[in-house]
Amino acid sequence: MKGFSDRFVEGIVKKAIKGTISTREAATKLGISRQYLNRLKNKYGEVGGSCFAHGNKGKERTWKTSFDLEQVIVKLYSEKYQGFNFKHFLEKLNEVEHIRISYQPLYRILAEAGFKSPKGQRTRKPSNIHPTRPRKENFGELLQIDASSHNWLGANAPKTTLHGAIDDATGTAMGLYFDKEETLNGYYNMLRTILLQYGIPETFYTDNRTIFEYRKAADRNGSIDKDVQTQFRRCCQQLGIGIITTSVPQAKGRIERLWGTLQSRLTAELALNYIHTIDDANAFLPSFTVDFNRRFADSPNQERKPLRSTSIREGNQLLSFGSPPQINWFGGFIQILWKGTPAHRFQWEGRRNQPKGDR
Repeated sequence: MKGFSDRFVEGIVKKAIKGTISTREAATKLGISRQYLNRLKNKYGEVGGSCFAHGNKGKERTWKTSFDLEQVIVKLYSEKYQGFNFKHFLEKLNEVEHIRISYQPLYRILAEAGFKSPKGQRTRKPSNIHPTRPRKENFGELLQIDASSHNWLGANAPKTTLHGAIDDATGTAMGLYFDKEETLNGYYNMLRTILLQYGIPETFYTDNRTIFEYRKAADRNGSIDKDVQTQFRRCCQQLGIGIITTSVPQAKGRIERLWGTLQSRLTAELALNYIHTIDDANAFLPSFTVDFNRRFADSPNQERKPLRSTSIREGNQLLSFGSPPQINWFGGFIQILWKGTPAHRFQWEGRRNQPKGDR
């Protein structure tokens, strides 16, 4: 009898008792069997119209949050977690504040208190303008790289630039690094992190910036000279990493969507941890990236082996980036030399042959 009011059901049962309508007709109108209708008639004769009300009517819900708990949640959001989107705030309540609550009651509590989720107020574009390109099948096969200039360290702080990459197959964020602007140094540090944590990827997919493509200064049209390599492209070529560039932002939509997510979550985490400098922010990124990938990244496809293994063993010291590296191949090892730093050797465990020009 779901969807019928108690008054309507009572009226049909009364008519069936009086004989105004038949039992079959009454059961059909209520969408129940004749046997159940007969039980309702008997019960109505004993207790009256109250038999049609649900047994839990008037009772307080066992899962209802108390008024005191609602006040605690509102205070936490307005003071400690101000600016967090509701989903992010829910994670903090469950994991940090040890307050067990689901999303719907949390949304109701905050909405009644006059709050609106920052993430939920953004204008969404139609989803069919740019069809989604299928993901690559293997981890490390394609990494989208880019940089995002934003007020990462606070609304009143100068804009800084976050460099980073995302794996096309799994959505794993990697190589995050802050700098004042989009710089070659930022991309070198991004590459260092990827090499040490994951290994050598197959291909980078990025935009047509001069860091990746050489443009003649005298050419007004800014045409790209494919015969001249930039420092970053030369470094990637020595490591056997391909670079694909595009002038269409939508073509690398995964990294663009990553920036949108990080501008909501990372800025809130930096503010929560009172981080206001680039050095402190870079020190915070490794732990943040691990937690971020635990929540959002997919597991690599285990059914198919990657086209090339991306496993590299870390050397004794971290790489220090400043000038273009010199990369030498020695059998199963890669030696990377940076100006003013000791040599670092990484064992190559993949099946890929080294580039012919670097033997």
